[in-house]
Amino acid sequence: MSIEDDIQQGTVQNRVHLRSARVGFRTHPYFLSFAIDSSHVDEGLTKLHLTDPRLIALTSYLSPAYLRVGGIAADKLLFKPDTRESKEKGPKDDELSSKPDSSATNQKKWNGTRFFTGSDWLALHKFARLTNTRLVFDLNVLVRSNSSSQESDVWNSTNAQELLTFSEKNALRNDWQLGNEPNAYKRQAGRPLLPEQLARDFRTLNAMLRQSLFHQSSLLIGPDITRPLKKNHCPEKGVLKNHQNESQNSTFNDQNSPQKNTPKEFRSSCIEKHCPSKHSLNAPSITPSELQSSSPDSKSSNSNHSSPNESRSDGTEKNYPYNTNRNERKEKELNESFPSETHTSRTDIDRSLNEYKNTCSDYDDRIDQLDYITPAEYMDKFLASGGSDVVNAVSFHQYYLDHNSSFLSYFSPETFESLRWQINTITEIVTNRFANHVQKPPIWLGETGSCVGGGVPNLTDTFAASFLWMDKLGLSARLGISVVIRQSLEIGNYSLTDVTTLTPNPDWWISVLYKRLVDTRVLTFATPNSRPTLRLYAHCSPRNNITLFGLNSGDELESISFAEPCTVYVYKLKQCWNEGVTSKNLCLNSIPLHLDRDLYLPKLKPVRIDIKVSNQYVVMEPRSLLFMEMVIDEPHACNSDS
Repeated sequence: MSIEDDIQQGTVQNRVHLRSARVGFRTHPYFLSFAIDSSHVDEGLTKLHLTDPRLIALTSYLSPAYLRVGGIAADKLLFKPDTRESKEKGPKDDELSSKPDSSATNQKKWNGTRFFTGSDWLALHKFARLTNTRLVFDLNVLVRSNSSSQESDVWNSTNAQELLTFSEKNALRNDWQLGNEPNAYKRQAGRPLLPEQLARDFRTLNAMLRQSLFHQSSLLIGPDITRPLKKNHCPEKGVLKNHQNESQNSTFNDQNSPQKNTPKEFRSSCIEKHCPSKHSLNAPSITPSELQSSSPDSKSSNSNHSSPNESRSDGTEKNYPYNTNRNERKEKELNESFPSETHTSRTDIDRSLNEYKNTCSDYDDRIDQLDYITPAEYMDKFLASGGSDVVNAVSFHQYYLDHNSSFLSYFSPETFESLRWQINTITEIVTNRFANHVQKPPIWLGETGSCVGGGVPNLTDTFAASFLWMDKLGLSARLGISVVIRQSLEIGNYSLTDVTTLTPNPDWWISVLYKRLVDTRVLTFATPNSRPTLRLYAHCSPRNNITLFGLNSGDELESISFAEPCTVYVYKLKQCWNEGVTSKNLCLNSIPLHLDRDLYLPKLKPVRIDIKVSNQYVVMEPRSLLFMEMVIDEPHACNSDS
């Protein structure tokens, strides 16, 4: 690639002033982290590749980082300190529990109990040690006491104490979570868990950790709620209705101030019209009797099918009638939110809009009549009930889209901007609830990706999804998020590595470049006259230069100029060989990126450009990503002591 391809002279559209930029926030050194789903931890870790040299090498290139082990399965994942050879088999699919309970009559039950052994735990820690990562483990909050009252319905911590004791005996240190998306348990697990109950359980775990000299320095992170959403948003469908951009040109001129809603107003201003997953698992909690008497191979009776009716406590059912007028209004709103040109004919990626509308309308009618608490309210009540006294970091989960989202949603500024409101909502809650504390805890994206439900084959594992990943890294840091945990390292169509070959997906390469070119110091700067599809962020680099990075998700060329003379090292990222944005082949400055046979990285070689006059600019191609490390001779925020 010649310099003439990268630098031109002429009319400047986007000028950046970086010498006057200031450090506004510092992320955690493990800012870019990743996860393994708890559902892959049982069965002797046979689904994972923790001993495979390829995964060890790929993970090491992304270190240092947190390695979270969590997910829905974590809520009933039991530790058995046996060796792997003596490990008992878990229940088969046809042996799942179907005992009725008052909260989910006529709904399919899922025992959901999984087991991991001392050998598995040692293997997880060995992998973390070999890859220079720190384990964050999600404990089983749905292992509950056998009680009908809320006061005595508490987490049974006996099994967790066994794990803590085993860890101390083997000198294994890690950090902890308790529960996965607890605000959604009524939908996912067939039973609710009130935020006050969860706060009490967190206090129990905190006491266990602080009473041990070995574990007292471990972090406790939570509550890992689902994403907060605006009113009239049908989550898991990727549509933001009535979305208002918080600030003009806000990508470049952040005020970094949360919205002015108080926690009391969350119910009216942040109500989530949640569409439950049609395939959600209904998992009752484990009682002490089950914990003692049920072995992994214990059998249970057949299961029931789900029903739109919900059981009352008196045994009767309340019906949710289909409201024709309401659904006609919903259909009109959805048609307005989905212009016809935003859908493509790619049947392997896009889903039927009619199916989407019917699903949302049907669920909305039922959800309106449920006793529903929003994720934002859940977070606020958890912190107000004592959670703020014990958590070392406040965490929530975030996904942009679902399987029904249109292809162009992956490039839409509206999709990118949805994260801003979600972060600001959580930030305001944390700020209010920790106003009387000496220090406000960091906020983590405890689990995040582009698309829920394992992703979409040939989409979320391709370059098309990399725009969301790049923007999430930039916007999260700018808005004060300390750690972003990507779901997932392996397995799933949204993983950093190929689900069958462990070949790096495009997002892995972007993460490698991010780790090498971006450090913890986040810079505030402004650029005028930018289209919403051009999104740029700036950090200091590990070499105390300035790294500008971002994306052009639009269909037009963009030009970036600089207010001061500098030398720029340009890393342009695009799909290779005109394959289209759903390619898994990523090119850096037109050179394909591949590991060699010995799993060594190729030379990540930039193009050097000397900016000497103010009307020179770097061209950014349509639907491309960019890193630029800038060397400025004059003092600036990254090379000075200030």
